Amino acid sequence: MPGALDGLEWYLRPDFSKLGDYKIWIAAFGQIFFSLSLAMGIMIAYGSYLPEKSDIANNSFIVGLADSAFSFLIGFAVFGTLGYMAFATNTSVQEVVAGGVGLAFVVFPQALNLIPGFPNLVAAIFFLTLIIAGLTSSISLVESVTSSLMDKFKISRTRAVNTVFALGFLGSLVYTTTAGLYWLDIIDHFINYYGLVLVALLEVIAVAWFFNLPSLRDHINTISEIKIGRWWDWSLKYATVAVLASLLILDIWGNLQKPYGDYSIDALCVGILVILLGMLVSAVITARRGKDVA
Repeated sequence: MPGALDGLEWYLRPDFSKLGDYKIWIAAFGQIFFSLSLAMGIMIAYGSYLPEKSDIANNSFIVGLADSAFSFLIGFAVFGTLGYMAFATNTSVQEVVAGGVGLAFVVFPQALNLIPGFPNLVAAIFFLTLIIAGLTSSISLVESVTSSLMDKFKISRTRAVNTVFALGFLGSLVYTTTAGLYWLDIIDHFINYYGLVLVALLEVIAVAWFFNLPSLRDHINTISEIKIGRWWDWSLKYATVAVLASLLILDIWGNLQKPYGDYSIDALCVGILVILLGMLVSAVITARRGKDVA
């Protein structure tokens, strides 16, 4: 399509000045944590299903590199389409670029509607793949909760899944309201920015400072083809903690100066309450005695 190469050029041309913007870094951390299912219990649940002698380091490298490579490849389709949209609307690529829910549900439908030939068919295929992506993501998200409920309270998978889906359905009804897209944007921002980065920070602190890290590294090296050195201890204990903590503090301070998305402070409080509610529910469930406790 005409203009597609302009979109790809904008996608592939680096702007090194952006590396000094902390918002770019915290957005990148939030994205990769979500994409790799980190800091949300999914990898812990899936890891519990691995055979005892699984090659942990090798599996981690494969998953990380494959996920990043796939994301990079999809960028060609996304920015090629946005480049064509910019050409068709006589605007610049930067003007049509959007992120988050705005890209999937606002900009991309507009772009697909401009495609000559069979725009309705292309749009139907796009949203079908989006539904499949959502379903596969929801399976992993639900598994992290249901596996915990099954292990702690000794209930059947059917009961655990039905409970989680019922609660998720009721909570998601707010997204069907007139302001649903705005609520989705706010809650998605707070969970994927503050929620994931905060949980990741707490997990790293717990593992690096309260567990025997050298013993864990020795175990990984014993069963893995790729060996990790002492740099791993230093990275977890100091570098990762310092980076994540600094980004959180900077972003919180930035939002106090200029609220995200120009929303009112009252609206942004919803995102904060969702995070606090999640932490409260987690604490209550953790405090309850499981069926296997005497």
